[in-house]
Amino acid sequence: MKQQIKTTEAIFPMPVLLISTFNEDGSVDVMNAAWGTMLDRDMVALNLTETHKTVENIKARKGFVVHIADAKHVVEADYFGVVSGHKEPEKFAKSGMTYTSSDLVDAPIINELPVAIECAFVEYQSDDTGLGVIGKVLRTSVEEAIMKDGRIDIDDVSFSYNENTEVIDHISLHVEPGEKIAVVGPSGGGKSTLCQLIPRFYDVTDGSISIDGQDIRSVTKTSLHENIGIVQQENFYNFRVTVPCREH
Repeated sequence: MKQQIKTTEAIFPMPVLLISTFNEDGSVDVMNAAWGTMLDRDMVALNLTETHKTVENIKARKGFVVHIADAKHVVEADYFGVVSGHKEPEKFAKSGMTYTSSDLVDAPIINELPVAIECAFVEYQSDDTGLGVIGKVLRTSVEEAIMKDGRIDIDDVSFSYNENTEVIDHISLHVEPGEKIAVVGPSGGGKSTLCQLIPRFYDVTDGSISIDGQDIRSVTKTSLHENIGIVQQENFYNFRVTVPCREH
């Protein structure tokens, strides 16, 4: 069962987006979208060309659903991406997945996928600066099993970059799944450092950090980095650096 949640201004990290619509005969069409984003808290943009069957359906039905795929359905997500709805109108039926019709828009919700963003069609931007399909978010739903995970417990944590300077001094903080926390303070007060301790960019000097009751020091850094997204205040677009690292 999906639980309704608040919609935010970003989709991050960039997941696999699957767009579901109804064909003219009422059958289901799903495509794999390579690029999409939130324009605002209640607006989405999908960079899709007008030649896609999905875009034809969106214009005709005035609605669509954006899904976020998961690891369990990587095969189906890949299938939806390589098979065209123009050439194979029954591709959804052949996938073995099921759907429920949305009660807000004329579009299907794929039951097996964990996230569904129901959208009303607003416009199609086709000029040189256009973004493609623009939709207004009417509802965002997530499987309850996902929402139950992710509690972060920071217990009596201290951290120092060297023996002489303690940046964080015995801080405790508990964040529930879905909760938003603002850490406010002067420059150099340890705000960024605290965020960098959660994915283990550094390990705590004292105390512990746990996610769902498991000390993060017992989890590989690779696993943490694959499941935690961070948006830094500086953007680095002009270079790429590959650094070899050793698993801990």
